Amino acid sequence: MIGLCCILVSIFNGVMPVEGQVSQSLIVQPPTTEDFPILSVQFKPPKVVEFNGAQLEREQIQIFENEEKVDILSLAQTHVGVHFTLVINGSTFFDLNDENGFSPYDRIRDTLETWVSTRDFAEADSWSLITNESVRIRNTSSGEVWRMSLVGFEPNFRNVIPDLEGLSTAIENARDRVVPFGVDKSILYITTPPPAQQIEAVNTLTLEAQLAGIQVNVWMVGDPYFLTNDQGGSLINLAQNTGGSFFSYTGLEPLPDPETYLFESGSFYTLTYQTNIRETGSYPLRVQVDTPEGEISGESVPFYLEVEPPNPILLTPPETIERQWEQITEMNEPELYPDLKEINIMIEFPDGHPRAITTSRLIVDGQIVLVKDQPPFDVLTWDISALEESGEHVLQVEVRDSLGLTGQTIETPVQILVIEPEREIQPLIERPWFIALLIGLGLLTVFGAFWLIRRLWQQNRLKKSEKDGEKESHSSEWRDLFGPDDLRRGEARLHPLTLGNSLEDRYSFAISKLKMIIGSDPESADVVLEDRNVLGRHALLHYHQGQYWISPLEESGGTWLNYKLVNSHSVPLQSGDIIHVGDLGFRFTIIDADHPPEVMVSKYKP
Repeated sequence: MIGLCCILVSIFNGVMPVEGQVSQSLIVQPPTTEDFPILSVQFKPPKVVEFNGAQLEREQIQIFENEEKVDILSLAQTHVGVHFTLVINGSTFFDLNDENGFSPYDRIRDTLETWVSTRDFAEADSWSLITNESVRIRNTSSGEVWRMSLVGFEPNFRNVIPDLEGLSTAIENARDRVVPFGVDKSILYITTPPPAQQIEAVNTLTLEAQLAGIQVNVWMVGDPYFLTNDQGGSLINLAQNTGGSFFSYTGLEPLPDPETYLFESGSFYTLTYQTNIRETGSYPLRVQVDTPEGEISGESVPFYLEVEPPNPILLTPPETIERQWEQITEMNEPELYPDLKEINIMIEFPDGHPRAITTSRLIVDGQIVLVKDQPPFDVLTWDISALEESGEHVLQVEVRDSLGLTGQTIETPVQILVIEPEREIQPLIERPWFIALLIGLGLLTVFGAFWLIRRLWQQNRLKKSEKDGEKESHSSEWRDLFGPDDLRRGEARLHPLTLGNSLEDRYSFAISKLKMIIGSDPESADVVLEDRNVLGRHALLHYHQGQYWISPLEESGGTWLNYKLVNSHSVPLQSGDIIHVGDLGFRFTIIDADHPPEVMVSKYKP
């Protein structure tokens, strides 16, 4: 039986908030591992912790991973919504009007309508309305739809027989409803005191609601007398054991604000922390909250976490690296190239949790030759400048991630091939400069043969002319070759000073034109000299008014006559003069076609 104290509280205060016998532990979800090594945990305190409306602070919370305490990085509260059901179990007492013509139900309906009209609904809110007659609306997320359903309910309570069908349906609907984590299930049960024969059924429904975690708040509409017996006591017990509040209403007391039942409901906390797990396995997780009433804690089901080292993979590793001797400039000695070889890798995370790489190392023949502690970590440059002999080397790359886990590529052999110039005939033939040299030698051979044949032909013709006395004909040939103004110039030649007398005529140059350019450029020079100090167009040798002249074309090359530097003006030539073009020396001779003298040429000795 309910004591006198309960009667006094009911009469003077109307509301009896009671602490339900609900769970005193936290509800802890297994952590999410998508952002490993940062884990995220959702937990929900029991109603007794949230009742005072104060939000939990990070300092009140401790988290233990595998029974090892870890530091919390962040804490946030999220309000998601409530699964709320209004159950109206009316009777004749609901319809008793006072002197102003208002019934208890009129005041109840006006209070509920005002409340729902001003309330902000959350995304996960789900509301239902059940009466003695039927389920008027089930699981709507619209406050306006729910309000219209309430306003549209106009029962004749004088003909209604109260029962427990509405409460039973509400508990069943809430129990079977799958809701997002954090959503609380709450019932506001507005009813008259149950008959004595229904007390046992009320106690059974109380146990069902308690086991399903459904909070039931009770508004008992009727005579306060029922607070003194088991009929009212069963309703007080219903609220008490489910964590709800009890209110006794005779039609005169101010009605409580229903939002006080819900504003602390429908929320959960999310905390993040950096895990210390470095191996694959299943681990327990426990959250502990310090409250003024003491410590409460909760443990999630063991969660499985896969942790594997990073897996670097060599991308198209070279089987052979060729190094060749190359001469960049004429002033430098040949050097081996290339000096560097780029090694590329791809980094995989077999555990599916990509994370930052802090270090990559290049290992050659078991020795670390390069350490990179700055990105990019997937590109390493191998210095091969010291490898001057052919041989095989073993290549491997090692990486280290932000957790301190390391992984290596497989050992890969790489052949260093140093190509010696004298042994590699085929590559030499393929070089452009060598091909050009061969073409030049071929052309030189052809022109040399042509010159030799022409020389022999001229000698034979000269001998035949002397024997046959055909000097006039010979003069005609000279006339045809040089023109009418050049009949007296005779045959002029340049004889190299470095050849003996027996070879001078064979390798000497005939002056066959009125103007002849001496130089190293085959395309613009008539007398082509191959020497590094001979310019492309070095000097001009020409015939004018019965006299041969020489003049420099480019002063930087240097042209000397009888060992004196020739300036920019033309200088006349006499038979026997010595001409130097660059470092090459020649003796200039003129032979009369009719009386060719015998000229002896000797090497000049300064």
